[in-house]
Amino acid sequence: MTRHAPFVLRWVVFGFFAVAILLSELLAESGSRQLPGRTFALVVVLIWALLPAHRIKISAWPAWAPPVLFVVFSLGAYVVQWLGRDGLAGSLYQVVAVGPVIERDFFDSWLTLEGVRCYGEGVDVSQDNDCAFFNYGPVLLLLAPLGVSGALGTALGLAFMLGVAIGFLVLARLTNARGRFALSFMAVSGAVVLMTERGNFHSFLILVPALGIAAMKLLGGPSRLRNWAPLTALIAFAGVVVWYPFTQIAALIAALRLKRGWLLIASVAVVAGLYAWWGRDYLAVSAESQQWIGQFGFVAISASTFASSMLGLGQASAPVWAWGLVVAFAALAIAWGWVSAASGRTPNWQTVDPTDAKAANRVYVLVAALAGSAALFATAALSSGYQYRAAALVLCVPLLAASVAKTRAWRNNSATVLLVAASTVFFMNSPLAMTAGVLIASGFAAGVALCLVAATLVRRSERAPRS
Repeated sequence: MTRHAPFVLRWVVFGFFAVAILLSELLAESGSRQLPGRTFALVVVLIWALLPAHRIKISAWPAWAPPVLFVVFSLGAYVVQWLGRDGLAGSLYQVVAVGPVIERDFFDSWLTLEGVRCYGEGVDVSQDNDCAFFNYGPVLLLLAPLGVSGALGTALGLAFMLGVAIGFLVLARLTNARGRFALSFMAVSGAVVLMTERGNFHSFLILVPALGIAAMKLLGGPSRLRNWAPLTALIAFAGVVVWYPFTQIAALIAALRLKRGWLLIASVAVVAGLYAWWGRDYLAVSAESQQWIGQFGFVAISASTFASSMLGLGQASAPVWAWGLVVAFAALAIAWGWVSAASGRTPNWQTVDPTDAKAANRVYVLVAALAGSAALFATAALSSGYQYRAAALVLCVPLLAASVAKTRAWRNNSATVLLVAASTVFFMNSPLAMTAGVLIASGFAAGVALCLVAATLVRRSERAPRS
């Protein structure tokens, strides 16, 4: 590994990013162009290319700013719509590329709970039907005898909104002024606002790590295995409800330095396996009858018009080589993060040991980054998802903003990728550009996090703590 590796990888990764954005705009249909978001992303690339030694200096930014901005905008737009000012509410949402506005409050929460009601009335919601669309875990259907229906959708949507606000506060308290500024920017982004405006269950992707970290803090820190129990339980719970939070099992890698820390990962894996076996019939039918594309990820790319014309991917089954290109780019992004951390970290960040009380905050930052990058990687490289799922990028911000190294490589790389993360959550209807941005931000964060985990695990001289 040479000192030039981060520089070379950065050129390769950002070269693809620039091409992806240009192709998205040149080849997209006129009705789907999103010039402001892509122009901002191009500016990010130009900042990196023309000012390779740039730094972002923000001396102070309050931790309360991100959650307050989120609540003021999201709750404010909801109240305006609730008061009957749909036109004004629509204008507010269009500012952050959210639309069209649906008259029903927290539509996704309402629709999911209506699916539970329909199931209680004997409708097979695993297939297309005229009652309600339902595409989450079958465990929710067990609520049908309790009389659950869409009438609870507003309460659930407001609960998700409150939970995401708490998540922003937890993340803001983990990071520095620059990270808080980025979180403030992302708090009013299209991805985050759309997720909460719809009351979407993928809010769990932010809620689970944030609440797990908060609980770990209250219990005394990450040095004891039992303090990881709330986070482990939350991942398992959200996984059986929404499926994708199971990918956040990656956050528990940070606990492997603890004695019997592997039990945390094993327990979630067992829950996921048993749940998949229990709901295998429902999953098989649902996967066959309910298909959706989304706005980013490999499946979305393969189904898009410009991908079909440029790469020949608009087939019923995309060729293996096309998927290989996406995976190769993802691997490059991870490698870039790994070599950047390995070549430019300071002694304080050589390892992130949960047994060290002084390193507790770094452990929390690592947990958040692993959780966010794993969920997004599973979507971008292997599947597809709608814009709101990119909101999980906020979990990577504390790690990307932790550029405290003495060398420029780590500082500049993390600063640039922080801009990419912030810009990506504004993309919409641009599968190639959005997928590239998500892979860069989540891949770089994953590479840095995995490098720190590996450096911690190789330290065999210290005695493992009591559990």
